[in-house]
Amino acid sequence: MGGITLFEGKPIEKLIEVISQGIGTLYRPRAIRKEADAEAYKIQVLEKAKTIANAENKLIEFEMLGTIEQKILFQEIRKQNNIEHILEVAVEQINQEPEISSKSVDPDWTTRFFNIAEDISNDDMQKLWGRILSGEVKQPGSFSLRTLNLLKDLNKQEAEIFTKFAQLNVKHATGNFIPFIDINYFQEQLNIPYSEILLMSELGLLTSGNSLGLNFPALKEPMRLLYEIGETGIYVTTNAHNKPHSLPILAFTKIALELLTLIAIEINLEYATYVCKALSTPNTKIIVGTIINEEDKKRFNPSFEYSP
Repeated sequence: MGGITLFEGKPIEKLIEVISQGIGTLYRPRAIRKEADAEAYKIQVLEKAKTIANAENKLIEFEMLGTIEQKILFQEIRKQNNIEHILEVAVEQINQEPEISSKSVDPDWTTRFFNIAEDISNDDMQKLWGRILSGEVKQPGSFSLRTLNLLKDLNKQEAEIFTKFAQLNVKHATGNFIPFIDINYFQEQLNIPYSEILLMSELGLLTSGNSLGLNFPALKEPMRLLYEIGETGIYVTTNAHNKPHSLPILAFTKIALELLTLIAIEINLEYATYVCKALSTPNTKIIVGTIINEEDKKRFNPSFEYSP
């Protein structure tokens, strides 16, 4: 089976093509389509009920057929409503995109997505799945099948816990991490008990361990690095020195890194101060400021110098 038809520069049309491929029929957003033919749909459900009854070698009685019909109708309506709510979010999200990739969405990915999406009934999780569909249409390959499978079994509480960790994400030139220098700070200031760290590790979203650290080598000349926490920037200038060291960290897995793109990071200067403390050494100078995105580049607007 080939890829979908491409609509470069027309995000909503590409989304509709992906949706139509996933559900097996031409999709029109609920907000702009007429009501479906209810009688035709009822006939489809009735035929499905007969098929199930025959497959089970049961004598089709009128009462039994009615019971099966109502059960299937209820299940199908629930699944359709789940998909509709997810698609409404995806349509809203994609309409905010000025342009998207012309690359095709993998048909296997689309099939897996809709097989899972029809059983997602929680409102918050539906919003998450809607953003995933929009993100994949915008840039195919953003969310792996492994990520879909993990999210399938992720409940609302686990998603909320992951969001707390996402707010702590520190991004720099070579990766993402969370400084882990004080467990008491996590428990008392961030309301993150160690059991939640273990849970995220069990779910395959975080990697932790005594041997896990961010290594800083000795330097023969000064070096400058920018660390980002959402729109907050931490500019670290390290002078030449001969004392390498390692910073204990929590690291995000590949699946977690895909999910991080869905979560907006709120400004938290108290946490930024904690990160400055973790990055600070006698050889560093640290400036905290704001990161301003300008087209294809970033500009750092300094606010204050960190003092231990």
